[in-house]
Amino acid sequence: MKIEPLGGGRFRVVSHYIKPLIALIRRLPCYQYKGGQEGVFEISTPDEARQAIKVFARSAKYGLVPRADLKDHIKMVLENARRHLDAIRSIALRHAEDGRALMAHQVDGITWLAMRRRGLLADEQGLGKTLQAIMAVPPKARCIVVCPAHLRDNWRREIARWRPELAPRTDILSYRGAVSAAPSITGPTVLILDEVHYCKNYKAKRTIAAKALADKVLNAGGRVYGLTGTPLLNRPPELFSVLSTIGLAWSTFDNWTTFASLFGRTVDMFTGATIWRGPTKRKLDEVHRRLSGAMIRREKRDVLDLPDKVRSFIPVSVDRAEIEYATKALGEFASMGDLRSADFFEISRIRKMIAMAKFPRLLEFVEDMEASGCRPVVMSAHKDPVKLLGERPGWVAITGETSMKDRDAIVDNFQRGHFRGLAATIKAAGTGLTLTSTDTMIFLDLLWTPGENEQAEDRIHRIGSRGAFYYYLVSDTTIDRLVADHLERKLGLVKRTITPTASVVSFDQEYEEIRKLYKAMRQEVRRVLSSGVLHECPACGTFLTWRTASDRSTRPGEKYARCDCGYFTWKDSAQ
Repeated sequence: MKIEPLGGGRFRVVSHYIKPLIALIRRLPCYQYKGGQEGVFEISTPDEARQAIKVFARSAKYGLVPRADLKDHIKMVLENARRHLDAIRSIALRHAEDGRALMAHQVDGITWLAMRRRGLLADEQGLGKTLQAIMAVPPKARCIVVCPAHLRDNWRREIARWRPELAPRTDILSYRGAVSAAPSITGPTVLILDEVHYCKNYKAKRTIAAKALADKVLNAGGRVYGLTGTPLLNRPPELFSVLSTIGLAWSTFDNWTTFASLFGRTVDMFTGATIWRGPTKRKLDEVHRRLSGAMIRREKRDVLDLPDKVRSFIPVSVDRAEIEYATKALGEFASMGDLRSADFFEISRIRKMIAMAKFPRLLEFVEDMEASGCRPVVMSAHKDPVKLLGERPGWVAITGETSMKDRDAIVDNFQRGHFRGLAATIKAAGTGLTLTSTDTMIFLDLLWTPGENEQAEDRIHRIGSRGAFYYYLVSDTTIDRLVADHLERKLGLVKRTITPTASVVSFDQEYEEIRKLYKAMRQEVRRVLSSGVLHECPACGTFLTWRTASDRSTRPGEKYARCDCGYFTWKDSAQ
């Protein structure tokens, strides 16, 4: 068993098939199995150095011990990381002199990304994930950004503002563009997958295309960063798909079976439906520990001095005939406590009908807001009430039919105070927009996915916010109650699983931790060697484990060591 350098930070590892050892080897950074007893791993960032050292500390007892030149390589990796961070600091200092200083949590996030080849930046909406990702790109690297189509102009503006020298080396694609025309990878490249929760379905074409592009970048020695404020939108498998897209699923959870066990996957014995109960209290700490190595998350309440969200629920009476129709249509499902057995299209039709039934009350509420001088944002899951509201004098609407150019113009004019109000569908305006010129948002109804509703809320609750007041119009119908119960259960799972990062270490702390880990690993290697478990080949320096001779050998039952270079010795002869 041996480890050989291949150049460029890559190493070849050869080992015997010992099941616990193979499990450890698969945890080496960027490990690729090459057939037989061989595999290749790579160390090019401080995070990968730490990961490899931890593996070698545990693999020593099986005979897999790194060569002395690994220490020199790790020193070089740390020095490169220091130079990278120094370049970032000089750029940040230049912006600070121009009056655009970075916030403390943004500096921490940039440092965290810069020390990794793969990472999920899951800060809450409004904390500047775009800025952090842009600043973490190495000075001479090429950058590929894959984002929702309506955010491409925003990325161009942010790059021009913070890293103008990066603009000529940056390609900005939509997820649809990544499917139809994936760019070729040449030289050092950083791939940024913005709103990476778009890759929640592992079967979707955009997920397959994004993952293929990420694999190409990683295989070429590049970096992949995923950005999202909602890594777990609705169901646990979506989190696994997101991590898999950026190459972190297996290193974080080992395999699908472990993930499913941690998140309480069960199968209904009567219907065969898959049920995700979420992590138990006993497993929750394990989930948080595993995610902490792959993801960093900060919440606004912890890093910004923003006003708290204030939510009010406004009861709305709708036409009795419509209530009776909706109640009758959903009566058979209400007793189940969920909507699993209901016809999706029938439920959607009823929800749209209830939304339109609440519209007259919405108009009254909006008129009261206007009379008090407020400029509200109104959100709905349906476009028909949004379009109607957008026809009011001084109002404007954003739906999925609004072009990118018109959307940007609407947002800019709303921020300047040119409109009395803005109506939008949650899908069309729930991500990427800043609407902090108002402090009021009204929800006519909600989407099924709690993460998307929260993202919509955060359009007015971010850096620059003056306040955040939310009003939810709730009817006394069965469907509204079922939706509220459904969202409450789902949101509880998300909040338990995706928690803020306790702290972010600086480069100096990371350097000191790696130094201590390396020292501990060498002590473990010396302990194993002194115990006589291993034998060093005098010809090539490979560490060998003692094997037991078979009954057909000349010395049955005795211990021997054999090396690939041809060296052979019996244990009693070597002592």
